[in-house]
Amino acid sequence: MIATYFLDSIVDKNIIPKVVRADRGTENSLLSGIQPSLRQRHTDGLSGEKSFMYGRSTSNQRIEAYWAQLRRSFSHFYMNLFKDMINEGLFDNSNDMHIELIRYCFMNLIQKKLDENTRLWNSHNIRESKNSDGPFGKPEILYQVPELCNSKEKVSK
Repeated sequence: MIATYFLDSIVDKNIIPKVVRADRGTENSLLSGIQPSLRQRHTDGLSGEKSFMYGRSTSNQRIEAYWAQLRRSFSHFYMNLFKDMINEGLFDNSNDMHIELIRYCFMNLIQKKLDENTRLWNSHNIRESKNSDGPFGKPEILYQVPELCNSKEKVSK
């Protein structure tokens, strides 16, 4: 699933990241082969195998905290709602028709909350960290205009 999102983003944005760093979680296992393959013909110092690196999951504290906040803020509600519907016999998650009805009824509501959360996240300020050399500033600006924040530029194909 993560690999699909990664490849979809590359196609959508028409860029290949210079370096991808991930922890050794099972959801990242395919990325360790995909990223070097995409950068194998590049000639800079981070091409091929050097374009992917594993890091400690303890370095993921900010994103893990964000996922916890996202879950508390709204996704936990929907997860419990769907579990309750299953327990009450109102929703059978092995029935394709039930799944499509749930999607029809809830997809726009959930997408609206995700879009709102994305907007809030991208406009909030990431503080500089004493223990990290990672970028700080507003995520939208860090992504769109990295040179304003002394970050590295996006690498195009």
